[in-house]
Amino acid sequence: QPPYRAPITVFKYFNEAVVPTLSTVAGPYSLCMGKEWYRFPSSFFLPDHPVQVELKFLQSGFTGQLPQPYAAVNATSVIQAGFNDMNQGDPSRFVRVEDCDFIVDLNL
Repeated sequence: QPPYRAPITVFKYFNEAVVPTLSTVAGPYSLCMGKEWYRFPSSFFLPDHPVQVELKFLQSGFTGQLPQPYAAVNATSVIQAGFNDMNQGDPSRFVRVEDCDFIVDLNL
Protein backbone atom coordinates (compact mmCIF):
# COMPACT_ATOMS: atom_id res chain seq x y z
CA GLN A 1 0.00 0.00 0.00
CA PRO A 2 1.31 3.50 -0.76
CA PRO A 3 2.19 5.47 2.41
CA TYR A 4 -0.13 8.35 1.52
CA ARG A 5 -3.04 5.96 2.12
CA ALA A 6 -2.17 5.59 5.80
CA PRO A 7 -4.78 8.04 7.18
CA ILE A 8 -7.61 6.40 5.27
CA THR A 9 -6.37 2.95 6.27
CA VAL A 10 -6.33 3.93 9.97
CA PHE A 11 -9.87 5.29 9.96
CA LYS A 12 -11.21 2.47 7.82
CA TYR A 13 -9.80 0.02 10.39
CA PHE A 14 -11.31 2.08 13.22
CA ASN A 15 -14.73 1.93 11.55
CA GLU A 16 -14.61 -1.74 10.62
CA ALA A 17 -12.79 -3.30 13.60
CA VAL A 18 -13.12 -0.97 16.59
CA VAL A 19 -16.56 0.62 16.27
CA PRO A 20 -18.44 -2.72 16.21
CA THR A 21 -16.97 -3.51 19.64
CA LEU A 22 -18.28 -0.31 21.25
CA SER A 23 -21.35 -0.21 23.45
CA THR A 24 -24.31 1.70 22.05
CA VAL A 25 -25.30 2.90 25.54
CA ALA A 26 -21.92 4.18 26.77
CA GLY A 27 -21.34 6.85 24.08
CA PRO A 28 -20.74 9.31 22.75
CA TYR A 29 -17.08 8.38 22.36
CA SER A 30 -14.30 10.89 21.70
CA LEU A 31 -11.77 10.30 18.96
CA CYS A 32 -8.97 12.80 19.50
CA MET A 33 -6.54 13.99 16.89
CA GLY A 34 -3.04 15.04 17.91
CA LYS A 35 -0.50 16.93 15.85
CA GLU A 36 -1.51 15.04 12.71
CA TRP A 37 -5.04 16.55 12.77
CA TYR A 38 -4.72 17.82 9.20
CA ARG A 39 -4.48 14.23 7.90
CA PHE A 40 -7.99 13.39 9.12
CA PRO A 41 -9.71 12.36 5.87
CA SER A 42 -13.40 12.97 6.57
CA SER A 43 -16.05 12.85 9.26
CA PHE A 44 -17.75 10.23 7.07
CA PHE A 45 -15.41 7.82 8.85
CA LEU A 46 -17.01 8.64 12.21
CA PRO A 47 -20.31 6.91 12.87
CA ASP A 48 -23.21 8.66 14.54
CA HIS A 49 -25.58 5.68 14.63
CA PRO A 50 -25.90 3.33 16.46
CA VAL A 51 -22.62 4.35 18.12
CA GLN A 52 -21.77 8.05 18.23
CA VAL A 53 -18.10 9.05 17.84
CA GLU A 54 -17.16 12.73 18.05
CA LEU A 55 -13.97 14.28 16.66
CA LYS A 56 -11.90 16.25 19.20
CA PHE A 57 -8.47 17.89 19.12
CA LEU A 58 -5.48 17.68 21.47
CA GLN A 59 -3.07 20.56 22.01
CA SER A 60 -0.07 20.25 19.70
CA GLY A 61 2.63 22.50 18.29
CA PHE A 62 0.17 24.04 15.83
CA THR A 63 -0.95 27.50 16.97
CA GLY A 64 -3.31 28.47 14.15
CA GLN A 65 -7.02 27.99 13.74
CA LEU A 66 -8.26 24.40 13.67
CA PRO A 67 -11.18 23.07 11.68
CA GLN A 68 -14.52 22.91 13.41
CA PRO A 69 -17.56 20.71 12.78
CA TYR A 70 -20.38 22.25 10.81
CA ALA A 71 -23.21 23.87 12.74
CA ALA A 72 -26.41 21.81 12.91
CA VAL A 73 -28.46 24.57 11.24
CA ASN A 74 -27.32 26.60 8.19
CA ALA A 75 -24.07 24.64 8.33
CA THR A 76 -22.04 26.43 5.69
CA SER A 77 -23.45 29.93 6.09
CA VAL A 78 -22.84 30.42 9.81
CA ILE A 79 -19.66 31.96 11.18
CA GLN A 80 -19.10 29.95 14.33
CA ALA A 81 -17.71 31.25 17.61
CA GLY A 82 -13.92 31.33 17.72
CA PHE A 83 -13.43 31.89 13.99
CA ASN A 84 -11.29 34.85 12.98
CA ASP A 85 -9.51 36.17 9.92
CA MET A 86 -6.11 36.21 11.64
CA ASN A 87 -5.67 32.40 11.78
CA GLN A 88 -5.30 32.67 15.56
CA GLY A 89 -5.84 29.54 17.58
CA ASP A 90 -8.91 29.06 19.72
CA PRO A 91 -8.06 27.24 22.99
CA SER A 92 -11.69 26.18 23.45
CA ARG A 93 -11.28 23.64 20.62
CA PHE A 94 -8.83 21.52 22.60
CA VAL A 95 -9.64 18.74 25.05
CA ARG A 96 -7.51 17.04 27.69
CA VAL A 97 -6.01 13.62 26.98
CA GLU A 98 -8.14 12.27 29.84
CA ASP A 99 -11.27 13.22 27.87
CA CYS A 100 -10.31 10.99 24.90
CA ASP A 101 -11.50 7.45 24.35
CA PHE A 102 -9.23 7.06 21.31
CA ILE A 103 -6.20 9.05 20.15
CA VAL A 104 -4.75 9.24 16.66
CA ASP A 105 -1.28 10.76 16.52
CA LEU A 106 2.14 10.15 15.04
CA ASN A 107 5.35 9.77 16.99
CA LEU A 108 8.59 9.75 15.01
